[in-house]
Amino acid sequence: MNAKELVAQLRARNITLTPIGDRLYFHPPESVSEPLLERIRQSKPRVMEVLHAEITEACQNRLDEVIDRVNSACPEHCQLSAEDWRQLDQTKLEFLEARKNYDLNAFTEALSRYEQLANSIFRDRDERKSTQEGSS
Repeated sequence: MNAKELVAQLRARNITLTPIGDRLYFHPPESVSEPLLERIRQSKPRVMEVLHAEITEACQNRLDEVIDRVNSACPEHCQLSAEDWRQLDQTKLEFLEARKNYDLNAFTEALSRYEQLANSIFRDRDERKSTQEGSS
């Protein structure tokens, strides 16, 4: 049985696999028999590769979706200040770090903050532009 098949078998038994650092956690632990645990131990490096590849793909898909939405929400000729870029870059570092650590939950949370911040910046810029045009 290869690593993908082992992961599929575990999931079919409703066992959740979570790679954190170089450790592999599974829940609920009582659902894993001794023979199955031994198979997991023997295949751990390959199982981790499978899980990391899945997480990387999921992160990229979510990132693509958010970037598309952010680009669509950006007003035409939107000029961002250095402070706007600093804030966006800081949030971007958070989701990149989470992706590097294969932490899908932290990645999703940081990506959501990035999208919310970008939309907030766009609204502020758009409101300022409307105010300036109204006072002219």
